[in-house]
Amino acid sequence: MVDNAKDTQTAGSFLTDRDGTELRVDTSAMMMALDSRMDDSMFGQLDKLKIPGPNGSLQFTVTGFGRYTDAAATHGSTVIM
Repeated sequence: MVDNAKDTQTAGSFLTDRDGTELRVDTSAMMMALDSRMDDSMFGQLDKLKIPGPNGSLQFTVTGFGRYTDAAATHGSTVIM
């Protein structure tokens, strides 16, 4: 019997999926300013968000986002996470 769900390893010790594609975990974090002019695909890639402040910070996991047009907004839309 063949276990198709079994993880395999490459010579470099990376785990692979069933098709042999190496699975890697990127541990880097990109720091950048948020702006509603950013494309939805960029907001869709957010996993965590940290907002530093002079007396503390706010950090949370992003599970989704929404965008709506807003005539009063600086760039014409508002993004909610």
